[in-house]
Amino acid sequence: MINKDDLRPEIVEFATPTFSMGSELDELIRVHRVGAVHSTVLICGRILHALAAEALGQLASPVVFTNLMSLYRLNLVSSPTHYWLNAIRRTANEARHIHRRLEISDAQWTLLYTEKCLEWFFCKLPRTNALETLTSSGDPLCLTETESERRLIAAFDAKDFDPVAFAEEQLLAAISEDPDTTLLSAVIEELINHGNLETADRVLQLAESRGCFNLRIAQLRGLYWRRSHKLPQARDHMRLVFEKYANDEETVGIMAAIWKGLWIANEKDRDSLKKAHRLYFEGWKNSGKGNTYLGINAATTALWLQHSDEAKPIASSVQQKILNSISTLHASYPSRPNSFESIGMWEQLSLAEAELILENVEVARKIYCSTFERFAQHQSGIDGAKNQAKKICEKLNLPLEHLFD
Repeated sequence: MINKDDLRPEIVEFATPTFSMGSELDELIRVHRVGAVHSTVLICGRILHALAAEALGQLASPVVFTNLMSLYRLNLVSSPTHYWLNAIRRTANEARHIHRRLEISDAQWTLLYTEKCLEWFFCKLPRTNALETLTSSGDPLCLTETESERRLIAAFDAKDFDPVAFAEEQLLAAISEDPDTTLLSAVIEELINHGNLETADRVLQLAESRGCFNLRIAQLRGLYWRRSHKLPQARDHMRLVFEKYANDEETVGIMAAIWKGLWIANEKDRDSLKKAHRLYFEGWKNSGKGNTYLGINAATTALWLQHSDEAKPIASSVQQKILNSISTLHASYPSRPNSFESIGMWEQLSLAEAELILENVEVARKIYCSTFERFAQHQSGIDGAKNQAKKICEKLNLPLEHLFD
């Protein structure tokens, strides 16, 4: 267990008006020592809540999910770190809302993810006072003694991380022992994002056969069907998920994208486009107009429905939110460029699409070209963005030539 005396003083002394890291860590040590699983998880959730809000500063929301999505889309966390932070959030919610009984292993995994949370906030954020290590001795922080699991998590940080090899050598072999749904979800998402759909399906099937059911696994199954261009299966699967989690922003986004895909496959199917727009628009409103992904797709689908009078104000709202976020974060993190290049790929593409709908073609072209070059390995996302841009140009009678070069 953690040796608090070895922690860097900057960590122990970190505090906000409603949070004291030193006190939280004292309590965490006490409850974990006596095997209080739910208390352990809940304190980890409090640490996450405080650090995520502090990292965003003026952009912070009272909702942890919203903050984690903002951190990712604004390029303040890597994909693996985003997985681990969301794992803390989900398990803390399960403890708080009594969604299921938690086991000792849940506490162990949550402590491991909390190690990554502390490392991210104090060592990885682009601040002038970032720490090199969490401990004065330079030894790894050990909130729990589970070294083999810690190595599995650390593997995702390697520059040459191969999700296929990891799935074959680690997860598929280890799943029969004590599978962690977050680790499974993380590798499935990596496999889908890299286009390794066959291996993703194998891990999904094995997870499902072992009873590793949670919302994220269900979402990834729907995402797998959609990326495999099996839209009827994706629709039927996600309808059941949506019935239970209609207020979950990511579920809304996946369900809406499936309806959008059905329309793209058959543009005579206007009903599917209407369903997609309604979900995107209502989801955007329910997020307090903060979810730029839902917002830009609400604008685009409104345009495709020939409602440009609705599309342009939504696009302008998305544009302004992203630009304001860039300038606000630059004030907190001066080392970040005060431009679109400082944010993540999806946020860059949302901004480019907003500029295109607003008919700022040259601005949109600059963002598209830079983003496609920088994130060339994400071919699926690039292809989707190009297809949407082409349809926007058709609806607005804008020149498509040289938009992407």
